[in-house]
Amino acid sequence: MALDFPGGGPENVRIRAFRYLFVRENTPLTHGGWIAILIGIGLVAIVTSVCTNFFDKFSRDYREGLSTYRLRGHVAILGFDASVPKQLRQMMEQEFGRCYFLVMTSADIAGVRTQMDARLTTEMARRVILLKGEISSPDALARMCLKTCREIHIFGDVTSGYALKDNKSLACLDEVEKIRRKPLVPRVPCYLLFENKQVFSAFQIYDKESSSLVLYPLYREEMNAHKLFLGQAGGIEGPSGIAADAKDYVHLVVFGMTGQGVAMGMEAAMLAHYPNQVRYPDCRTRITFIDVEAEQGMKKLTCQMGAMFSTSRVRMVPVGVPVSSVHWKIPDNAWLGGDFMDLEWEFINGAVFDPAVREYLDEQVSDPFVRLTVAVCFPQSDDALSCALSLPESIFAKAIQVAVWQRDGADVVDALSSIRGVSIQRYATMRAFGTDEDAYDAAKIREWLKQAEDMYESPEIPLFGNPSKTWAAQLSSNFYNIAHGEVKRRCIKASEGKISMEEMADLLAKTEHNRWNAEQLVLGFRPLMAEEQQEVIGKDPDSECFAEKKSRFKREKMAHLDICSWQRLGEVDPDALAYDSVFVKKYLVNT
Repeated sequence: MALDFPGGGPENVRIRAFRYLFVRENTPLTHGGWIAILIGIGLVAIVTSVCTNFFDKFSRDYREGLSTYRLRGHVAILGFDASVPKQLRQMMEQEFGRCYFLVMTSADIAGVRTQMDARLTTEMARRVILLKGEISSPDALARMCLKTCREIHIFGDVTSGYALKDNKSLACLDEVEKIRRKPLVPRVPCYLLFENKQVFSAFQIYDKESSSLVLYPLYREEMNAHKLFLGQAGGIEGPSGIAADAKDYVHLVVFGMTGQGVAMGMEAAMLAHYPNQVRYPDCRTRITFIDVEAEQGMKKLTCQMGAMFSTSRVRMVPVGVPVSSVHWKIPDNAWLGGDFMDLEWEFINGAVFDPAVREYLDEQVSDPFVRLTVAVCFPQSDDALSCALSLPESIFAKAIQVAVWQRDGADVVDALSSIRGVSIQRYATMRAFGTDEDAYDAAKIREWLKQAEDMYESPEIPLFGNPSKTWAAQLSSNFYNIAHGEVKRRCIKASEGKISMEEMADLLAKTEHNRWNAEQLVLGFRPLMAEEQQEVIGKDPDSECFAEKKSRFKREKMAHLDICSWQRLGEVDPDALAYDSVFVKKYLVNT
């Protein structure tokens, strides 16, 4: 259809259209009109350009994690690793309602967002804000709204490499405290995840109280072991507890003296303490490390925790030598109560295919009293799986579980263990553990810590308002006590009808002291030497009082008077016996 513009004639169609829209009929366009139109067009262009650039920059900053926000009541997550997406989903589903999560990382934001999207629903993903930044940088942390958050999780950053994560995490913690101190704001929980066992142990006895944070130090590999030993199989001793009148004992066999392997042994040393050992001293928990460099591993552990191995039965088995032919080294600590530890440590140089090792494993499963767990902890997932699949058939038939370290994922092990065919049930007890995404379980950690806090604040246990310990130190100690509470309850249930509650209370109090001894030794404390013990309990009227001397040795030398047998404890520090008795009474009441 042709358009008939007013003014007709041979003019260009575009000119005629312009005249039709902007010029009244028979009215010439003045110079002022032209100027107004041009200014209007320019302003429209400028506004359009500004708006477009603004929204482009806003979108780009969001995608690249460069935006700045003002939030309150959010969760601040500093650092990113494979466990973060799963923990975000867990926290959203179980605890944190509609709050936002600020996540800062130096990793590639697009890659992190892809991992988030794979784990979170669309609605969940809207509540996660990713920020690009170095977690130890004050300028970057200023964007995290740390003064108004409700909780802080410091994961370190995977881009730092595992060797440097703890350094970055501690630098981050220092900067977080500075921000929250100026001005001082109410304390909030701060969960600090460590990769190095020695650094973690040091922080468990941390003597610096934070004025702005309630610090919860955590160790990835310990959490792996903790979940495995208290998890679906019912505990390191199996689904049924060890009764006070039983002669059963726990045996943990660890292939591979890696960081995870050692963590398995230390966690077993924390948890595997039973009242039957008080009655039958030979029912010790046995922890065996098997590795082609087990002797070197033993030397390293002895350097780090010499007191543990000077108070426990130990033996080192050379390559190819029948294990049963090697005698135990029995500690001679008369001033501590003699051979009082309920643990024994075994180091075997060898591999799963060595005849001497296989013969020893077959011997162990033939013992009717053994509660056996095997943990394969080689650093490469395929090596660990290959070792596990090469274990003697008798192991799979008798072991409570065969745990296989699989950092990259549990699919293969899960597939093998779920097979229920008539002819292939061999791997039903195999369990994968140690995957990166499962290492940090926020809900379970919070449950354990809540129980520990309740114990710490309980009016029934006034002894734990101990001014000589920081919150972190007291909480760590109570954390292990709470964890062992599950073991105690199973023992109580298994002993029902076989023993009176009075006798059970006495046995459990002594068991609790055994557990505490192991806890202190794992943390790096040592018992006093004979002359030191006499110095503390001596009656010299001109010297420090008993409590001051005891505290001085603990503070200056990490030497604790109470690391000794129960009987000797009653002689050197009888007031300390009340700790174990009060705890046990609480368990008995609540069981």
